Amino acid sequence: MFYLYVLQNTITDKTYVGQSVNPVSRLKVHRHSLNRGAHQNCYLQNAWAKYGKDAFESYILAEFSSKEEVDEAEKFYIRWFKAQGLSYNNVDGGEGLCNPSAETREKIRLAHLGRPSTEAQRAALELGRDKTGFVHSEESKQKMSNAKQGWRPSPELIEIVKQIHTGRPKSEEERRKLSEANKGNQNFLGKHHTEEMKQKMSEARKGEGNPMYGKPATEERKRRLSETTKGRPGKPLTEEAKQKIREARAKQVMKPVSEETKEKIRQKANERAAKKREAKAQVDHEFHGVTGESPTAE
Repeated sequence: MFYLYVLQNTITDKTYVGQSVNPVSRLKVHRHSLNRGAHQNCYLQNAWAKYGKDAFESYILAEFSSKEEVDEAEKFYIRWFKAQGLSYNNVDGGEGLCNPSAETREKIRLAHLGRPSTEAQRAALELGRDKTGFVHSEESKQKMSNAKQGWRPSPELIEIVKQIHTGRPKSEEERRKLSEANKGNQNFLGKHHTEEMKQKMSEARKGEGNPMYGKPATEERKRRLSETTKGRPGKPLTEEAKQKIREARAKQVMKPVSEETKEKIRQKANERAAKKREAKAQVDHEFHGVTGESPTAE
C-alpha cells in the first residue's frame, strides 16, 4: 500500500503533503530533522522554529494500491493547498524529490547540458572530489567535539534505527568485525567499577528499569537458554560470593503461606505417606508368601 500523509500547522492551517509506504516512520524522520534544524524544506523548518513542535499535527490523508495513484493524488492535493495559500511544499510532488524517475533524471541532465559551471561550483567540486587522507584541523575537531557534548539521540531517532536494523541479518564480515572489536574487552580492559557505581547500576535495572520487566520469557527463549547452558561446567563460587548470597537470603522477608498453598502441601504429604504404606504392605505380603511370617513380627 501507498500512503499520503500530512504535517499541518494547527495555528495557520498551512500543510506539508508527502507520500510513503511507511508513513509512521517517514513522519518520525521529518520530525527528527525539524527538531535538529536540518530539514530540507526551509519554509517548513522556519515555521517549526517559529511556532514550535506542539503547533504541528500529522495524520494519514489517504491510502492507495499503486504508485501511479498516489503520485496523482499527491500532485492534486499540493496544487489545491497551494491555490489556497496553505502549502509548505516547494515541489509539485508525484515522483518524490529524493528518488526521481529515469525520465525525470534525463530531463535534469538535458537541462544542464552545455551550461558552464561557475567558479564557485568548480571550486566546490574540486574540494569534494577526493577526501582520501583528509585530516581535520585541531580547531575543527574541537568544534565538532563541543557540538556533540551533551547530545543524546531522541526516542524518535532510536526507534528509526531499531526499525532499520530489526530483522536485518549480519554478514560474515560484520560478525567478524564485531568479534574482533569485542575481544579482550578493549573499552574497559583493566578497569573496575566502584562500589558506588555498581550500586547505581543495580538500582537502575530494578523494577521498570529492567529491560525484561513485565516481559515473560517465551518458550523459544527458554529453549535457547537451555541449549546454551547445556554441558557448561559450573564455576565454583568464591567465599566472598557465598557470603553475599547468605546475607541476601537473610534479608529476604518470607511471605505468609496462603490457606490454598497449605492445603496443597498437606495433600502432597498425604499422597507420599499413602505410597509408603502401599510399598510396605507389598513388601510384607511378598515376605509372608516366602517365609510364612511377617517381616515385622517379633
